[in-house]
Amino acid sequence: MHNNNKLQELIKQTLLEDSRQLVSVTSSIVIIPAFLSFWIADLLYVPEKKLTFLLLRLLVLPFVFIVNKSLHAMNTFLRAQIFMVIYAIFFGSIINIMIYQIDDIATPYSGGLNLIALLALALMPLRRLFWSVTLIGLYLPYFIFLVMKSNLLNNFQLNTESLKILTLPIINLFFIGGTVLLCLFIRWVLSNSRNKEISAKLDLENELELRAEIIKAKTDEATKLNMLSSQFSPQVVKAIKNGSINLEDSAQQSEICAVFIDIVKSTSHINQLHYTDTQKVLERFLDTCLTTFLKYDLTIDKFHGDGILAYSNVPIKRPDFIQRAAEASLETLELIKKDREFYKHHWKEDLQVRIGLAVGLVSVGFYGSAKFFKTFTAIGSALAYASRLTSLAQPNQILVDSTIHDYLIKNNYILVRHSEPLLKGFENEIKPVYALLSSPHANDRLAFHKTCPTHLDTVLHLEENSDSIMTLKCRDCDYVEL
Repeated sequence: MHNNNKLQELIKQTLLEDSRQLVSVTSSIVIIPAFLSFWIADLLYVPEKKLTFLLLRLLVLPFVFIVNKSLHAMNTFLRAQIFMVIYAIFFGSIINIMIYQIDDIATPYSGGLNLIALLALALMPLRRLFWSVTLIGLYLPYFIFLVMKSNLLNNFQLNTESLKILTLPIINLFFIGGTVLLCLFIRWVLSNSRNKEISAKLDLENELELRAEIIKAKTDEATKLNMLSSQFSPQVVKAIKNGSINLEDSAQQSEICAVFIDIVKSTSHINQLHYTDTQKVLERFLDTCLTTFLKYDLTIDKFHGDGILAYSNVPIKRPDFIQRAAEASLETLELIKKDREFYKHHWKEDLQVRIGLAVGLVSVGFYGSAKFFKTFTAIGSALAYASRLTSLAQPNQILVDSTIHDYLIKNNYILVRHSEPLLKGFENEIKPVYALLSSPHANDRLAFHKTCPTHLDTVLHLEENSDSIMTLKCRDCDYVEL
């Protein structure tokens, strides 16, 4: 329905513009020059009427000016139709007046009506009603004058003389009929051509509108993703881009490996240090942790003051998600130790951290209010357990639960039993806790972080290729570094 209304409106606007152009062009290039130049025929054919006919012909100048100005001022096709009918009948009326004033009943001036008819009935985009009115307005006065001048109504007798008188209107009727048929044919050709042009224009407008909508949708999506990039972890943004998850989706239950890390004695140091030193230390610490976590495809959940909560296996599923969390924790610890000089200078001693890892089923998804903002987060006991292990850990120690211990031992990691503590909130789940000491990949693990040469802000993450070789790959393009 909307498209049909739009088509009808486009047709009216196109016909209105065509009417303006036709009247403007024909009046200035065809009608006025031709109509006035025929005064030469008046001088030769009816010299006694030359001044009268000249005045009649000169009437077209102000009339054409008024019609042109009115057509360009109006904005409805209905009014344009009325003006075009008046325009055509006006010229026909001048010719009919001339015919009436000429004594010769066989005057060739009747051919002028056919010229006006070709212009109006063939070229003007008139609706059927207005076309019929124009046809009648052009030719009816001529036949009335013809009957009046021949006096057929008063002295009609079926004889040779009356038949000779009837010959002229019959012959003219054939010419007029041929002219009308020619006009109908030209009108049909032009109408089909115009309809095709209008349909093509509508298709183009629809395509442009569709493209504009697509561009707007893509722009809104890009703007939205740009905002999300600063709000969510890169893995979450990537999952939104490829359609794996949606902001409107409800939370799903997934198995994750939660990682919690915080700085030892951070409060006392922050109270004693200059705020610029504190800021530099926290920036370096966060940069080290986040860059490493992202390299191993850990999703950053949230910050707890000087602590960071992250987890693996959501939204990007990894069969080795526990190993990735362990490697990220060990590498983070190594990098912090390598930054010893920096921390000595700004922290005034070695920066020490505690890390806790726990595995379990949690609810993961977008939480929050659509009216304000949402966050992609995980809710479940594994997160709280990782936090409790962090509190239990010694400086620069990584504590893991028994599930992680069993998995890592099979993969040749070195762990030692730490304790079997009674953790707050987990009094009914007293299980042994283990300290993670080292990885079998310690010697070949990359102890530095690489970025994509094209996307300098994107940290390359570890990914196994088709040959089961671990590679560093960019999330934003296909760049891979072995």
